Amino acid sequence: MIEEDKQYHNEQEEEIDLKKYMNLLMRRSPWIIGCLLIALACAFVQIRFSVPTYSVKAMIRVNPSGGANNPSEMIYSRNMFKRFNQVDDQIHILKSYPIVYEAIKNLNLDVIYHSVRKFRKRELYKSAPFQLIYSAKLDSLGGVLAIPKVAFQVTVMDSKRFHISTENEKLNGDYKFGETILYGTTEFQLRYVVRNYLKDVIGTRDLEYECRIIDPASLVRRYKGGLTIDPVKEMSSILLIGMNSSIPERGVDFIESLVEIYSKQNLLDKNRVADNTLAFIDNEIKGISDSLSVVEQELIGFKSSEKIGGLSSEGQRIFSELPRLETERTNYEVQGEYYEYIKEYMGKNSNLEDIISPIAFGIHDPILEKLVLDLVSLQMEKKSILSMGSTKSPIVVQIDKRIVDIQQMILKSLDSFVASNKVLLNNITARLKVIEKAAKQLPASEQKLINIQRLLELNEKNYLFLMEKRGQTAIARSANTSDCKIVEPPMLASKKPISPKKKNIYIFACIIGLFLPIAVIILVEILNTKIVSKEQLLSLTQIPFLGVIPRSSEENSRNVFEKPRSRAAEAFRVLRSNINFLNTTNETPVVLITSSTAKEGKTFTSTNLATVHALAGKKTVIIGLDLRKPKLQDYYPISNDIGASNYLAGKAKISEVILDSGIENLSIIPAGIVPPNPSELLLNERMGELIVKLKEDFDFIILDTPPIGLVTDAIILAEHSNINLFVARQHYSEIDMIKQLNGYYRDKKLNNLSIVFNDVQNGDGYGYGYGYFEDETNSKGILSRVLGHS
Repeated sequence: MIEEDKQYHNEQEEEIDLKKYMNLLMRRSPWIIGCLLIALACAFVQIRFSVPTYSVKAMIRVNPSGGANNPSEMIYSRNMFKRFNQVDDQIHILKSYPIVYEAIKNLNLDVIYHSVRKFRKRELYKSAPFQLIYSAKLDSLGGVLAIPKVAFQVTVMDSKRFHISTENEKLNGDYKFGETILYGTTEFQLRYVVRNYLKDVIGTRDLEYECRIIDPASLVRRYKGGLTIDPVKEMSSILLIGMNSSIPERGVDFIESLVEIYSKQNLLDKNRVADNTLAFIDNEIKGISDSLSVVEQELIGFKSSEKIGGLSSEGQRIFSELPRLETERTNYEVQGEYYEYIKEYMGKNSNLEDIISPIAFGIHDPILEKLVLDLVSLQMEKKSILSMGSTKSPIVVQIDKRIVDIQQMILKSLDSFVASNKVLLNNITARLKVIEKAAKQLPASEQKLINIQRLLELNEKNYLFLMEKRGQTAIARSANTSDCKIVEPPMLASKKPISPKKKNIYIFACIIGLFLPIAVIILVEILNTKIVSKEQLLSLTQIPFLGVIPRSSEENSRNVFEKPRSRAAEAFRVLRSNINFLNTTNETPVVLITSSTAKEGKTFTSTNLATVHALAGKKTVIIGLDLRKPKLQDYYPISNDIGASNYLAGKAKISEVILDSGIENLSIIPAGIVPPNPSELLLNERMGELIVKLKEDFDFIILDTPPIGLVTDAIILAEHSNINLFVARQHYSEIDMIKQLNGYYRDKKLNNLSIVFNDVQNGDGYGYGYGYFEDETNSKGILSRVLGHS
């Protein structure tokens, strides 16, 4: 049963708290609705002035594998110029600085145009009536000087002239379209362009435009940051390219330009290796062709002079064996020379893009071929980045590291290739020595004929070999295509902008506009240490509640006397009736009025409560017992030179301290001169005598005492009173003081104690009289009339 009672009380407390907060929110509903309207207005402004952003998408396929229709595959049974590309590598290449930079320069995106209309700017793309062309000067070393930030206002005067306005006064003035203008180290000119929608010059006359040159480096970083490239699925070579743009056409053009430049660069890398190989073969063919002509003339002359017809059977055998072995030896020697060439080239040259492919020397090792092609590709990528002036770019550092790694791998591979080649070459050389020894046994004329024919056949074979390789290389080059294929061209992902999202913004505004003020109101309520409502006051104490006094329009006014039909006057009449119920004896009521601290309205309550009794025909007296800070003289036309302190000190008689208030049936005993020992004076037996004598002449006695929360005077005087009133003021009295008052009530330090709630605002415990009271206003705001609040 005990547990059930606890649960029941907890549920009741939760219900009370819920009602408390609901009432609080209802009272503050104008503020909540106002915040909601402000939030919705802010959302509307944000949507109205936000620039819509659209999503642009494209799909490409990178690094397609070779097939039966690939000529290099058919000739060599491998991809002759196949690059060892991974999808991740291609993503980084697509987003690399050189590729993005070229795409921006190709579209002139580093120049931004705005039209200025009534304090609002709108960015233009391919629709400005002029085009800005600029070029930066070179320094003494041939490097591009830094491009200054150029921004100026352009007013088109006609098709030939325009006016520039900038912060740089030297640049301000009128210019002709096509005229070269120098700004720092940058030369630029404006060229007039008549767009399709402009039929004549009138369409652009006297219109203002803003033109800016953006630093290409910062622009590249911006576009790289906004570019997304991802495989459509894991291990797929199809890439999805996307970016967001406030101008859809510009986003489509940029992705098209990016893919086009990437494709051209990819094809250029592949063709460069083939071009170097063709140049080497052509040079070798020229030398062999000259040697072949010389040997042919020598053979004709020898046969004519020696009149020899042919070779013997032994000579024929030696002649057929000797060229084959010499051809093999030559191939191995050439391969050895290529290995030495690679070592020397990488040791002396920093420009590795012109290195010759091993295929040109008849070396068909796939590992060496791949390493050389990777080396050329990295060198070209590095050269492209350096051409933009990015010598300290992190990408250059990474490329240099990869180049060094590949060079070390090539050098390690060459050691094994050289050793293997040397063994094979020694074997062929030994076999040649045996054949050459047998050839020396032949007649001298036959030996010479064998040498000439052998040299001729060797040159012919080399010539035919090189011609064959040249043809194969040329076919492979002509069959080269970019590894990039467009699957879906760039286009808008959706006709609707991805931002701003109106629905989400309005929902967010509603959430902020409602929950933020609600949270603030509840938080302020939780952290509040003041009494804010009658309900809160009742929940804090078990002390009887006697009445509510509404807020007075005039502070320190005698509402009951000056405005007898006011709400305050009626409240004091109600208070008077409630006090009569508290007085259950025939003894003259002695009402002690106190508060927790100053400015809570205890003197205001004392004077008006006394007035309402006096107007009812009760002979009433107010005794000002706040000897430290007397206030009664502020309410009545009386002097404070003599009063209760004088009487208690034995320096005045009762008749001398009782003064006329100017109101019928109401007398005043002011506090008098401020004594040095007020508490001791109140303990004087003369205080009791004063109350006894006053009871003989008056029907109602009010003791205006000091605040109980500051001094103990009110507790001292409580022995002379039979009714004690504690005045609490809305939004002023502290909650902790009410809790302290509970202790006084529980310990019976203040008997017959009741609470009066003062300065209560409309809607917080004291409602309208609908025009019944003379101080009630009939005008309400529209929002208040709708919500039922003032």
